[in-house]
Amino acid sequence: MTTPPTTDLIHALRAAFDRGPAAAPELDALLGPADPRADLRTLLSLAEPRRLYVLRDRLYDGDVITHCFRRRCGGRLQGCVSFWLTGVTSVPELLTLDYATVDQMKAVCRSVRSWDDGSLTADMVFEGLEGALWDSIHENDPPDVLLPEPALAR
Repeated sequence: MTTPPTTDLIHALRAAFDRGPAAAPELDALLGPADPRADLRTLLSLAEPRRLYVLRDRLYDGDVITHCFRRRCGGRLQGCVSFWLTGVTSVPELLTLDYATVDQMKAVCRSVRSWDDGSLTADMVFEGLEGALWDSIHENDPPDVLLPEPALAR
């Protein structure tokens, strides 16, 4: 059985995010240690397959930004990794996504922080996307079956 995030944790996270950089130690305590690659995999697992392609294309176009969920710049829409994958435009929206577990929510929050502080890089996102896109394309493939090796010609 999975445990959804508690209301108290959500309120504490929102308050800490609202306080900005001064609340970094509090966020660290609430979220636990970050593993940018693993946290990104969790975030990628929440995205619809079409959004994986959108993020890839936006990375190539230079429209993935830090320190802001989304903005307009010269007529172009730009957004962070979380925006392109989930459509969220604020921390309150991020905290209300449908998470299966508290750990899943914490990983997504840590991925936002990792992207903003630079410990999650564009190269790491490309690498994670490659695996997620592969999985989305091949999710309905039949399992690999080991076939017996053909008899050697004598």
